[in-house]
Amino acid sequence: MAVAVMVTVMDIVSGSTNDCPGDVNLALGKHVGYNQAVGLHEVLHEVDNDYWYDQGATDGVYGKAYENCVVTPTPSPDIESPFVYIDLEAVYEITKVAIGTAQKNTLAVGGCMEIVVSDNVLDSVSSFQSANGAKHCATVPAEGFSEKWAVDEFACEQPVTGRYVGFIQWGTNTVLHFCEAEVYCSDTELTPTATDDICESGTDIAPTEEPTVPSPDSYHWIAAGDGYTDDWYKVGVRNAECVADSDVSVSEGPSCCGYDIAVSCCIDNGVAKRKFGEDDDPKCYQAKTYNEAKAICEGETDNEGNNYRLCTLKEMLKRKTKGAGCNHDYRYNWVSDECNICESTDMMARHSTDISGGNVAENDLTPMIVGVAIGAVVIALITTIIVLLTKRKRTDLEIKTGNGQHVNTEHVPDISVVSTGDIGVEEANVEN
Repeated sequence: MAVAVMVTVMDIVSGSTNDCPGDVNLALGKHVGYNQAVGLHEVLHEVDNDYWYDQGATDGVYGKAYENCVVTPTPSPDIESPFVYIDLEAVYEITKVAIGTAQKNTLAVGGCMEIVVSDNVLDSVSSFQSANGAKHCATVPAEGFSEKWAVDEFACEQPVTGRYVGFIQWGTNTVLHFCEAEVYCSDTELTPTATDDICESGTDIAPTEEPTVPSPDSYHWIAAGDGYTDDWYKVGVRNAECVADSDVSVSEGPSCCGYDIAVSCCIDNGVAKRKFGEDDDPKCYQAKTYNEAKAICEGETDNEGNNYRLCTLKEMLKRKTKGAGCNHDYRYNWVSDECNICESTDMMARHSTDISGGNVAENDLTPMIVGVAIGAVVIALITTIIVLLTKRKRTDLEIKTGNGQHVNTEHVPDISVVSTGDIGVEEANVEN
């Protein structure tokens, strides 16, 4: 157990001061609030009694039931900056925060979650901004939490004083999902958790600042992990799209595995990678921006020390990552090729490509080729039939005897003219 630092603590009720209680979880049993505009996920709602399990972050239970966790609604463009906060009921100098993680498929969504401390109640998105008194403590690394059902510790970049501790995912298409939060004022030997460059902190955003609009050239292709599967054909969507670098999901795609944009990596020797971490407990990444996906790939090396990278559009369309796991065959994946969004009626028209990477409207000659092939087959069949009938008639004339009777010659198979419909059937059989 770490040695406690003697830190002055102010009791909010009495106004008296107390020393830091030592290596004690200050959040245990304390009240939890959340972003009322976003709400909580329906899994935390007990319908029969109309009761919401909203105190899971401080109940001291590290179990696997949803009611012992924090879960905000499924990410979408309508879900913006979900957050929760804990009222410590006194002002402390916070040194570290620990997070109890949930199941494996939720680890990546914790990436870039910011932890802040404030003297003021953190009950709105603007209250998490420094202009309103919020102080940055730490940010979860972009790759997310370490492993399922673990406790990940994050040291504040410097000790910060306050009564309220908040956890927020900035922007849209984000979610909070963890099962316990511990807060400490005691000394720690942990190295302060530096914020990854690809994680955007909203703490320093002025309340009146307008949201950043992506520049016209900040777009990249996303491509199907395996565009040849029936799942892609059934939904009738293209195998590549041009989207903004800030996007983390799309509005359409195979329904089996959600619409998150996934992370698949390539390397020059051709070996694809989708699973990260230990072999017995690998992590998969999705719902990531382009910059996050690029950083994840470039942070990985093979056994020989070669760096991975995002796949090119050509590599993805040639299914270089097919079967590499994580169900990413059925998701769009980021690739390294840039693209441009052309103006349309809504100023955000998205281009689509076929399997060769060309524009479908301009380059898809398949219907024309098939039509020509069908016409050639029909003409060949009709020509063959006419030739055979003509030959038979000529033979009959040549072998007739004087009394008008046919000579007993070798039998010539009877050939009858088939209808156009029959030709179509014959042709179909040949094609299949």
